[in-house]
Amino acid sequence: MAKTWPPGPCPSDTKVSTTGPARIGASIPWQAAGEVVARSGSAKETVEAWLAGAGHKSQIEGDYDLTGVGVAENKKGAGYYFDQIFIRMR
Repeated sequence: MAKTWPPGPCPSDTKVSTTGPARIGASIPWQAAGEVVARSGSAKETVEAWLAGAGHKSQIEGDYDLTGVGVAENKKGAGYYFDQIFIRMR
């Protein structure tokens, strides 16, 4: 899944969280944000898949100033969950 925010104008007090713009979390003065999410068996597999997809690749190569990465292990042994967010500052 690849997403870009904002889809329209956002209030100046909008905060960014891993689920998109929200009025919770740490405040970062931003004008655009993007996110790529995946579940797979390895980080290498995930990055290769992201770079092979036009939507994901455009997020990764986008005009952003900051990035954050999260990884969580699936407790049922079905691989990992990966999330990367991108922020373009004001």
